Amino acid sequence: MSHNILFVFNRVPTSEKKGIWSECVSSKTVSAISMALREGGNQVFPLNARNFEQMDKFLGHIPPIDLAFVIAEGLLDSPETLYNGTGCALIRTFLESRGIPSTHSPADKMEVCRNKALTYEILNQHGIPVPPNSRITFSTPLQPQIAMVEQLIDYPLFIKPVAGGNSLGIDENSVVRNRRQLERRIATLAEELNYTEIIVEKYLEGQEYTVGILGNISKTVLPPIAFSLDTGIRTSHAKRKGLKAGEDLELITCHDLRFFRLAELARRTFEAIGAADVLRLDIKANHDGQLYVIDVNGTPSLSTSASLFLMARETGLTFIELINLIVYEAMIRHGLTPGPKLEDIIVKCLGKLNAYRQEVA
Repeated sequence: MSHNILFVFNRVPTSEKKGIWSECVSSKTVSAISMALREGGNQVFPLNARNFEQMDKFLGHIPPIDLAFVIAEGLLDSPETLYNGTGCALIRTFLESRGIPSTHSPADKMEVCRNKALTYEILNQHGIPVPPNSRITFSTPLQPQIAMVEQLIDYPLFIKPVAGGNSLGIDENSVVRNRRQLERRIATLAEELNYTEIIVEKYLEGQEYTVGILGNISKTVLPPIAFSLDTGIRTSHAKRKGLKAGEDLELITCHDLRFFRLAELARRTFEAIGAADVLRLDIKANHDGQLYVIDVNGTPSLSTSASLFLMARETGLTFIELINLIVYEAMIRHGLTPGPKLEDIIVKCLGKLNAYRQEVA
């Protein structure tokens, strides 16, 4: 059985992948994912999402769609949707209104993933450790808010925008150690991209990890990545460079005792958020080794140089298998019957992932 898959993305030339366009994908990534979807026995209809009128027109000229594989962060003609936290949910809501189910987490969960304050609130409600934090809103007087932050949280502090992803608004100056630096950082973010509010949280000085988790009813935690303490702040520029094992990072397999702590925290976070199909989260330790969730990403990068594929590859998964595993999980969740080619791919995947599925099922 062949399915019609709408592949929705935001593509810009590689030379333009910076600033507000940094979460857009390259033609190379579009081609790699399209090929992987076809290898699963599907008909693929790629769409570079610009606006809803364009999307409606495109849907009117293709066969009925069974599933949308959506990695778009927003709409290119409305650039603010790419970084203000609204784009992922908007696209899924639009597709749902047209009767088209999507991969990855549903719209309401994407709103949580793209709002760091809401993420922290929900995780805290579920007893999942997050750094001590406070929100500062630019529309109200700043000095009383700063004074309140200083009463609640000791320096050093880490400053980041409430909305968006890919470390936008984060650089080497995001760590502040006194009020003067805090005020300067607030002023900088107020001028960038029209940010309206920020998160101020306790800066954790321990090791940072990123963890990928796949599945729904049964979940697979991929081998987490541990970053060297010398890595520094993981800026959007650093993330765009891609990752390579052995260069300031370590992959933690299921034979390592650290895996179990990270995997359990990842599973609990996935369930607390109500995520679906795939999630990547960042975890950081304090000076005593206590782990805290510092970010969740419902649409982790699916380039061949991204952290999710690096983690998947450590289990033996190929890029084609990773993409089709996400598709398979979405199909089962939406009540679609996978075709024979996809089933064959999944059988191979499960053999490679058995140890990682057993540990956190």
